[in-house]
Amino acid sequence: MNWLGSRIHSDCCLICFGIAACAFSFIFLLTANTYLDFIPGMATLTLGEATAFPTIPVLINKLSPATVKDKYQGLLTAFVSVGKAIGPLLGGIVIDYYSYHIPFEACLLVLILLTIIVSGVGLVKHQQTQIFGK
Repeated sequence: MNWLGSRIHSDCCLICFGIAACAFSFIFLLTANTYLDFIPGMATLTLGEATAFPTIPVLINKLSPATVKDKYQGLLTAFVSVGKAIGPLLGGIVIDYYSYHIPFEACLLVLILLTIIVSGVGLVKHQQTQIFGK
């Protein structure tokens, strides 16, 4: 990860790369039929998770005012915990009643949407830096 971080200098770009890698991995996983088909998908997912998720608290720390940094870091931690608690339950229910494809397709769509949103935030932040020099 240090190699990738040394080449991508923007936190937003690093997060976009990681989220896009996660989204790309779901394309692999949706089409996988054998164990060997799962390996590239899981490797891509691991690369994306290892790139994006550790960088998000750093970006929150940089973008939030000093008086509310702890509030936003706490909200991030709370939402991550809620997702880890509810996600397997809801995913299991959907898989029991329908199939594996529905949660995978939903994750793919959400990750594509997140990539677009984070790219937009990064673009706005870059333009503000160019205009205001902050």
